[in-house]
Amino acid sequence: MNYNSAINHRQPQTNPSVLVTHLDLIKSQLNQLTPHQLSELRGAIDAKLEPKTTTIISDEESAFLRSLF
Repeated sequence: MNYNSAINHRQPQTNPSVLVTHLDLIKSQLNQLTPHQLSELRGAIDAKLEPKTTTIISDEESAFLRSLF
């Protein structure tokens, strides 16, 4: 691997103060959003924060299995 390709695969280093400034900018822009846009944003944030649950069997399959015992 040459030096240039190694540089391209590194994670970018971010300055914490830049992240805080960017976050403050995003927060200030929230006032410009409509209630509908805020609701959509909330849904996107919740989806990012909450772990996704995977359904292994459906409710009908579960009921069928319970009926066997």
